Amino acid sequence: MVSGQQISLLNHTAMICFSLKEYATQFSSLNITAWGAVLPYYRPSWINDFINEFNCWSVGFDYNWLLARTDKWDLQPSGQVLARLLSIAIISNSKDNKLRYSPENIEAYPITLKEYFWYLFKYETGINQ
Repeated sequence: MVSGQQISLLNHTAMICFSLKEYATQFSSLNITAWGAVLPYYRPSWINDFINEFNCWSVGFDYNWLLARTDKWDLQPSGQVLARLLSIAIISNSKDNKLRYSPENIEAYPITLKEYFWYLFKYETGINQ
């Protein structure tokens, strides 16, 4: 039986040693803890391709998580990824488990309203479904 600590170590190692194709084959979603531990010290050359090529709903991060780390880790998310994440960032669950429109969720970063908001009109996001 593999322990959680061993899985974490394997994920850290994979980020450093694997190519994008190898990483994507082994890890269909991101281990945010592993990324947080590795990226401050080592940035795989394929990191932006991973963020931009994979379905952002299954990769394990949300809009605010990504924006908080974009400058810090030199991430370059595509407009389409930002639009998709932004389209779900403005929706939250209320205490009675109903979806609620929450625009305050996107006000933390000035660039959101200045630039990224317009990606909602440029890229298909499913926001109207």
